[in-house]
Amino acid sequence: MKTIKSIIVAVALCALSAGSAEARTVVIDAGDGEPVVSASVFGSNGAMLALTDGDGVFGEVDARHYPLTIKSLGYEPLTVAEPATEVSMQARAYELPEVVYNPKNHEVMHIICYSREYMSAYIGSDTSIVYAEHMADLFFPVNDKVKFKAERTPRELLTRNVARYVSDGVDSVATDVEHDLFPMMMVASLHGKEFTEPEKMASQKYYRDSIPGKSGIAMYLKKSPAEVAITHDVLAEKADHKWSPWVLKLLGMTMDFKELRWQVAFVPNPESTKHSIREISVATFGMEAVGRGKMIKRCFSTKEYVDMRSYMELYPVEIEYLSVEEAKELKKHKPEIKEFTIAPQAMPIDEGTQRLLKAVGR
Repeated sequence: MKTIKSIIVAVALCALSAGSAEARTVVIDAGDGEPVVSASVFGSNGAMLALTDGDGVFGEVDARHYPLTIKSLGYEPLTVAEPATEVSMQARAYELPEVVYNPKNHEVMHIICYSREYMSAYIGSDTSIVYAEHMADLFFPVNDKVKFKAERTPRELLTRNVARYVSDGVDSVATDVEHDLFPMMMVASLHGKEFTEPEKMASQKYYRDSIPGKSGIAMYLKKSPAEVAITHDVLAEKADHKWSPWVLKLLGMTMDFKELRWQVAFVPNPESTKHSIREISVATFGMEAVGRGKMIKRCFSTKEYVDMRSYMELYPVEIEYLSVEEAKELKKHKPEIKEFTIAPQAMPIDEGTQRLLKAVGR
């Protein structure tokens, strides 16, 4: 089976090279040879360069950005020292956060999360990079009978960031800055609904499948002893796999989204084929867009289009159950958090970002 898949990948690479002079790289699973979709590609300076597409492919990267770091939900980070037509990633296992459970107050689930955001913007040869860490929380009623409105978008409780700017050959760094890069923290959302494995998926130990959309694969399903993962391509239902929200146009902030994906990984439960938000080990959100609205150009003090990349990892670190009254009170008054709790299941930080943190003494 691996031989057949290797041949398919090789043929695909030949087709790509025949159709374009641009070099491409295919990222595959080291175990089964399947493409790794929505993997994030980072340069040696910590800048986010690309997301792999539905075929696990990302385009040519300038030699100055090597070595690259490739990160994807369910895999160990991969370092790529030099250009290659194919690279493979090793699977990794996840752990669940601690759950504080009180049967008497089993009405609302309050989730404390640790989050990392990687944001980059490119204007010609100028580059802006922001790496941010957050502590945040979310609220979900345990069922439809509980009269409580869910809070699916993370509420920021504590934050810090570090930025790097390269302009006209001048390289500078700063901490805790106000910035105009696109934050996934503002749009990331977990729906909280239970996921039930399809019959065929439930009957197998290892499983992969895809559900087509209008302009690409809308959803990827993956199952292994280490995880049950869902990848959703938001733009798969959009014409030509692109989206320019009219609301942003009205505000003079026109953005053309080229990639917009979210992923969720559940820790498998051998005794059930149903997976709830309580079993989520990590969720990721990624996007690529071109900002061409007047307000965006004004924010970046440019007349050119702005290429933007953003990627966020969201890790539950603590889950507690509350009564409706307790949850409503907590929504009104944020819990006081003074320190960052780094999730034990968090993926390692890429070397470029590590150097950036070291440069500011973190």
